[in-house]
Amino acid sequence: MTIHTVSMTTSQYAVQYPLTITSTQDTQAGDTIRLTITVGTSTISQTMSLGQPEAEAVFTLVNCTVSPSSGVNSHETVTVTPVNNNAIYSCTAVITHYHASPYPNTGINSQTKTFVLSGTNGQLPIYGLEIFDASGNSRLRYDNRLCKFNAVYTGTLAGTTGFITVPGMAADGTWGINNQAQSSLVLATTATNGIALEEADFGTAGNLYGGNKNYEIIVFRV
Repeated sequence: MTIHTVSMTTSQYAVQYPLTITSTQDTQAGDTIRLTITVGTSTISQTMSLGQPEAEAVFTLVNCTVSPSSGVNSHETVTVTPVNNNAIYSCTAVITHYHASPYPNTGINSQTKTFVLSGTNGQLPIYGLEIFDASGNSRLRYDNRLCKFNAVYTGTLAGTTGFITVPGMAADGTWGINNQAQSSLVLATTATNGIALEEADFGTAGNLYGGNKNYEIIVFRV
């Protein structure tokens, strides 16, 4: 959990113009950002106007929170907290201020400054066992999958199609099957909660003579 510090300041020479400045801060889950936004000023009237309620920052947030979210003026600091893992966040603060005498602001000489802080919020760290060889190469990681035997199904296909129920099976790449019956004309494919069976035509099976509908299907999980 890291607290990042970001300061964004507009030039005092641009005080009479609208201006947008940006900053990027990537984070990991649980990190926060201490963000200070400052409008540069060149006169006392400008400085006084930035302390008024009408010059408080208006926030627009995407995938983050900000605290405090109101009553924030130039030179003040807020805490930005990204809230979604593996997502882009942004915190936009707009300050409308007075930039010319006389004070107070009549709306004629008002101007805006926009501050945009954005970045990518990473994922929570992954913990687990990792095995290395003598040279430091990774041989087994926490995100590897190991192949293990599940079951064997044997029988004879009664018609042209059939189905073997295997609870939990899915055609998602984590299940594997192999029909090892000799001279079998039975094609087997993974399906939801089972194995779909189909009689192959001679051309597909490549076995014009002596073919049978026996099956001996090994099921494994990765």
